Formats: sequence, structure tokens, C-alpha cells
Amino acid sequence: MALLFPLIGIFVFGLLAVLFIAVIPNNTKKKEQQCSQTVLAKIVELKSSADSPNMFAPVYEYSFNGNSYRKESNVYTNYNVPAVGTERKLLIDPNNPDVYTDPERNASTMKVMKIIGFCMAGGAVVFVVIGIMINI
Repeated sequence: MALLFPLIGIFVFGLLAVLFIAVIPNNTKKKEQQCSQTVLAKIVELKSSADSPNMFAPVYEYSFNGNSYRKESNVYTNYNVPAVGTERKLLIDPNNPDVYTDPERNASTMKVMKIIGFCMAGGAVVFVVIGIMINI
């Protein structure tokens, strides 16, 4: 029974490590491959999070094939927040221009995700050590 605690810790931290190191970056790469058309977008607003007023998500406006689009990012952050009026190159899906990704934001977000993932992997190692110590 004493070994159950470290095993749960290894499982949870290991699963989170895989999620942050592999799954999320892989999904982002797939979206960037799907979105092959570059458009110039303007950040027209910063939405603040209802849960944390210091976290912001940009609202983009861009045009494609004569149609205008206004899209709010679903990623709120307080790091590397772009200023209103800033222009960014977005990648959109030419078959569905509502689908977009911001490669510049993705790059910084993926760095943070990998750091979190490696911290989770470190947590799994801690639980391995705890499991070894319990068995000694």
C-alpha cells in the first residue's frame, strides 16, 4: 500500500510530462500544416480573462478573399502580450479561413509548454526516488 502513492505520482506526473512535451506541440504543428495561407492581421483588442484580469488574449482582424474576419485567441497570457494596433502574420486554412494560428505566439507558448513538461518529468523522477526510498 505504501508503494501506491509513488506509483500514482509517477503516473500523473509522467502523463502530464508527455502531454506538455509531445501532445500539445504535435497538435500545434498539425494546425500549422493545415493553415498554409499567410495573412496580415491587426490586433484590434485585448480581452482580459474573467478568472485573472492580468491575463490577455488578442483579438485579430484580417481579410481573405474579400471577406473580413475577427477572431479572438483562446490563449490568455501575461507574457509577450502584443499591443493593440500591432500587425502579425497569421496562418489560416484557405479552405476554412475561420481556422487560424499565430506562429509567433505558438513559438513562445511551446517553449513554456516544454519547460512545464520537463518539470513534470522531474516530478515523476522524484516519485521514482520516493518509491525506491520506501522499499529500502
